[in-house]
Amino acid sequence: MKRSIIFKYTIALIFSGLFFLALSGCGEGDSGPAPVMHTVVSDTSVSGNMFGLAFAGTNVWVAYQNTDSGNTIRLYRSGDTGTTFSQVFDTDQDSNGMVRAAVDSADTLYLFYRQFDTAHHIAVSTMDDASDVASTALDDTTIALGGATLASQCLDISISGTTTFLPYTGGDTASYLSADFVTATVMQSLDGSMNAGGMAGCMNSTSIWMSAYINYTDDTNTEVRFARTGNSGANWTEMVLDNNDAGIDQNVDIAAVDDNIVVSYFNDVDDKVYAICSADNGVNWSSPIEVASAYDDMTSLAVSTGYFNLVFTKNNGSNKEVYIARSSDNGATWTLKKLGTVEYYDQLFPEIQASGNTICIAFRTNTGIYFFRSTDNGTTWD
Repeated sequence: MKRSIIFKYTIALIFSGLFFLALSGCGEGDSGPAPVMHTVVSDTSVSGNMFGLAFAGTNVWVAYQNTDSGNTIRLYRSGDTGTTFSQVFDTDQDSNGMVRAAVDSADTLYLFYRQFDTAHHIAVSTMDDASDVASTALDDTTIALGGATLASQCLDISISGTTTFLPYTGGDTASYLSADFVTATVMQSLDGSMNAGGMAGCMNSTSIWMSAYINYTDDTNTEVRFARTGNSGANWTEMVLDNNDAGIDQNVDIAAVDDNIVVSYFNDVDDKVYAICSADNGVNWSSPIEVASAYDDMTSLAVSTGYFNLVFTKNNGSNKEVYIARSSDNGATWTLKKLGTVEYYDQLFPEIQASGNTICIAFRTNTGIYFFRSTDNGTTWD
């Protein structure tokens, strides 16, 4: 009799726990081993609100603006998927806080950045055989654009195979660079009351996409806009994804796999992270989906096997914590996990890259740049 009572009580507890989990919905999933945080570099001269993160195979590259060396770009590399990093070199190129990085299928590393000058020139630097530990210099540097009227505000880089897509915003235009890194194509011209804001771009096998937010002069409402081309930029189709006059939508990113596209952004009024999704290659879109509340800072998206992965930070008043949200249903629902706490109150600007079952996340604090990685598609972070 006692065994029967104990058994029934145990079953009741199990079902109660399952019921609680069901009610929890997209709550934080902090089970499993604590994530391990790796150090890229301990450096108080780290600056800029955009730094470059790229990886291929077991090689990871991190590029950032270094204020101790005249605002030049400093490059670090890991050959063991981020367990250890070593400095490659200080480049001869300077940056004004914005650096993006990517590596193509031919093992060429690309740095796309805004230069440290009054005109904010845009430049592209490349390094062949980037995984070779003997590489100690950039092979080529191209000043892509310049002039005060073309001053860059935000930029991004996306590579599919050996095809590069480099969108950027500047003045009253949202544009991208051609394959020769010289010709600029304007995707969108804005009137004098608006400025192009955050920029993100990506590609799949059939299309190129760009997403940006538009900042009005009253700085009280913005739009998240999306543009798509299916003919390598000859023609673009544009649409507004979020026109919420009550919020300032900013810090967009975009990722895609097959016909599924997710655009993420942060709303500066309600302090929430949102996602907007398309399952038909950008023809139709969902309403904004709340991913997380009481969060802030940049959003960064990447696709691993079966998942959209979104990183951002939470400001709890004394420090900022890096979180990852993951969706296995193409952005419809999300599960949160806290990766770590950094005991420094500073902008963190997390960046994420993923391929297959490997996920790499880098972020900066006022003491340096740090790194999380998973080689089992987010199950553990070691």
